Amino acid sequence: MSKELDFVADLLGQFLAKEDPTDVAKILLQLDTTLPVVLHRLPGGMHADVVFQLFQLRDGPFGLLRHTVQDLGGIEVVARILNNSGAAKEREILNYLDKQDPELAAEIRNQMFTFEDIARMPDQDIEHLWDRVASADMALALRVVDEKVGQRLLSQMSASYRAQVDEAPASSGPVLRSVVEDAQLRILQQMRLLEQDGKVSIVRGDGGVGDYVL
Repeated sequence: MSKELDFVADLLGQFLAKEDPTDVAKILLQLDTTLPVVLHRLPGGMHADVVFQLFQLRDGPFGLLRHTVQDLGGIEVVARILNNSGAAKEREILNYLDKQDPELAAEIRNQMFTFEDIARMPDQDIEHLWDRVASADMALALRVVDEKVGQRLLSQMSASYRAQVDEAPASSGPVLRSVVEDAQLRILQQMRLLEQDGKVSIVRGDGGVGDYVL
């Protein structure tokens, strides 16, 4: 993102922070590719409500939610917006949608790619990460994952890389959850770049490689 766009997004985020979530949603819907950038600049307490209002923009009750999703470009686009919003915002928004429309929330989750989904990928795809991900980031990322996910990833590391992960200062001692989530996001971004280069096939949601039941 250019410095100019970053500056404009900051200003717009500050301006919209004082507005009603419905009005904010109407404005954001016109931003196309910059929507996730500005959404990220809004105060934390607004994210879930604004995203829900994006689904509500057409006149009418919940039955029209999917029309608004299509206006945004479909479930996959919404999932991509949430994937790039950071784990904390992603969790807040999906928890909100769980209460408003559980079916829609489930559809979005099935299109998302989370850190845990990496463990569902074939061995050769996971192995691409070790050349791209700093051992310190991996040490942080593994701090909060399910034990089975952690063991699956650790089992695919070379002895030298695992030693670096085990010895990284980030592998022990207290650390902010936001720091761990940032590390996971950086790793996910690397996997998405590998997918763009045609080197891996990302597994999303409930899909997965049959041999790897976590």
